[in-house]
Amino acid sequence: MSTYFDQLSSNVQVLENGAKKPAVRSFVDVPVTDKGVDTDAFIEAARGLAGIFGSSCPLLLPLPLQITELNSTVRMRFVDVLGSAAFTMVQSDLNGNIKKINDRRHPKADDPTFTAPETDTIEQLLASEKAEGKTTATEGLLWLLRAMNFTCKALQDNSAQLSESFTKSYTNTLRPFHNFVTGGIFRTAMLACPTRETFVTKLGTPKEKVEEQSKAWLDALDAILKRLMAFFIAGKYFKVKDDAFGKVTA
Repeated sequence: MSTYFDQLSSNVQVLENGAKKPAVRSFVDVPVTDKGVDTDAFIEAARGLAGIFGSSCPLLLPLPLQITELNSTVRMRFVDVLGSAAFTMVQSDLNGNIKKINDRRHPKADDPTFTAPETDTIEQLLASEKAEGKTTATEGLLWLLRAMNFTCKALQDNSAQLSESFTKSYTNTLRPFHNFVTGGIFRTAMLACPTRETFVTKLGTPKEKVEEQSKAWLDALDAILKRLMAFFIAGKYFKVKDDAFGKVTA
């Protein structure tokens, strides 16, 4: 049987020039070298993470801007894994921040093959934007990493039901950076989480395969997060402090 993680490598996007590339991918398949985390692959994996929070994964439609057609399976295969409309804001936030990074990497909407210089890796992208005195993609990455960290820590915690795991993770990662209104929306969303058993079932079958793939996906995501959050803090990007990603970064 197919699982959510199988679908991350089977969907494609078709560009104006007829070229095909993954619309989404697993964090397991994101190349990481001495130069850093591959930017395009990271964006594709971030789309896969955002798909957990919504039924149609709408971020695939506008990102990158040069996409003119998508395989119909891209729009159909994503399931509303977390099952709560309240998580719409989470997905919207992810979409917007992914777009900021993608726009820095692919700044010419009319030329899908063009990539900005010094943006092949996330680390290079940050450094080049800082050198230009700009912060749009940097701020987008800051909030994207925070949201990813929140999601990763919640899903790694198998000691409780999802609502408890997400609440605990939110307290340690995102809450320090949210106002009262935003915090209330997140608390509502977390109360609406399905049981962990339902969540695993929605990810596919058999259960053993889902759990194995989920662990590999989370381990890869966690490793990338640790690398990028450390790089972000060390470089003082967006003038962040050591607690830029909350209480839990390890």
